[in-house]
Parts: sequence; C-alpha cells; structure tokens
Amino acid sequence: STQGLPCIFPFKYKGVTYNQCSSQDFGGIFWCATSVDAAGNNLGYGTCSSSCPMETTIPSNKCGTTDNHACIFPFTYSGITYTTCTTRDNSGTPWCATKVDVNAYYVDYGTCNSICNVVN
Repeated sequence: STQGLPCIFPFKYKGVTYNQCSSQDFGGIFWCATSVDAAGNNLGYGTCSSSCPMETTIPSNKCGTTDNHACIFPFTYSGITYTTCTTRDNSGTPWCATKVDVNAYYVDYGTCNSICNVVN
C-alpha cells in the first residue's frame, strides 16, 4: 500500500472475497486490506500503489474504459480536477484516469466506454 503496509490477499469485504485491490465503496480509489481477522475479513485498509494488482471487471452499466478498467474520479490533469471523462488533449476521444497518485493526479488513462458522462 502507499502507507508502506503490505496488502493482504485474499481478503473479505461485505461478504465478497477479493484477490486484488478494489475500488468498492471508496470513491474510485483502489484499496486493499492491511489487516484481517482469522476468517479473512477486512479489519484495516490502505490505498493501493500503482504496482498493486487491481480488479478490472466493470459492470456493463457502469462508466469504465473500453478495455474494462475502472475510471477513477475525481482525477486531476493539467491543473483541472475532473469528475467525469474528458476529451482534453485526446483528439476528441473521451478518456479518464485509470491510475492516480496519492494526490489524485492522473498517472495512466483509458478510453471511456459509451456509458460515461463526458465534459470537454
């Protein structure tokens, strides 16, 4: 994790078992368990670093990328914070951050799917 604590896999959160970092219930920020009980239930968590394995299954009715990665909102690009996909500096093609640093600055991106809202 970015806090220096190792991620523990698998871990359980709300009855679901995770083998990778998850963005569930954390505003698009990927996290992992850093402590678990004897049954593997999450007790503590940390924010995942960009080198951590991350879940990439996006429900068909959710905004994500065309190659099935989660969009992370909000993200900051060129000093502007975005809460939806943008076409800025991408030849009119909508995109979103798929990785951000600890300050929510964009690190990597993907092309948004047709479900996503877009601002220019």
